[in-house]
Amino acid sequence: AGLDPTKGGYPTPIDTHYPYEFAAPFLGQPGDGSTHHCPHDASDTTPIQSCPQVKTGCGDDIKDCVKYSDEHGYGHFPPFVPLAAVKNAYNEDSSDVCEWFDYNTSGCNIPKSTMDKLVYASFGVGDTIQFQPPILIDGEPSSTYYRLEYIDQDGACGDNCRGPHHCSEEVATEDIWGDFCPYVHTGEKA
Repeated sequence: AGLDPTKGGYPTPIDTHYPYEFAAPFLGQPGDGSTHHCPHDASDTTPIQSCPQVKTGCGDDIKDCVKYSDEHGYGHFPPFVPLAAVKNAYNEDSSDVCEWFDYNTSGCNIPKSTMDKLVYASFGVGDTIQFQPPILIDGEPSSTYYRLEYIDQDGACGDNCRGPHHCSEEVATEDIWGDFCPYVHTGEKA
């Protein structure tokens, strides 16, 4: 991520101004620039995934959910959620898509206030955003299905997957954050 595309990189959520990223500041701590906020004086051996994210969960029994807070709004949730919301609104809404943009303040990005409305229209339940992972569920696409998110759909990774990332067996035995491993590319259309 973040490398020049000719060197295998792709734009990061920071590069694309993703409004729900809530990336940690670059202070030299583990996880700087990630969605995990480790203390600035954390040991270099601190597992990044052990540090908190800026979000309020919906309780232990609901995994794919964030709750609204006055301090941070909804906080962090994965980019496939607003991607699905924009796709849903585009396919179902009769409003003019051009009205989603404010070129004077946001250029070619959909402003966060508009994105909040689109996401809530697709996934809002009370004061929460509830979503499914971007996978096939019982052979059918989930509400956020994104064909390019390979979350070990067919057991391609064994025990080595960390979300859509495939780690080597050696790395998978360590307590590492999966985003350091490459994306899983499996299946006939990979």
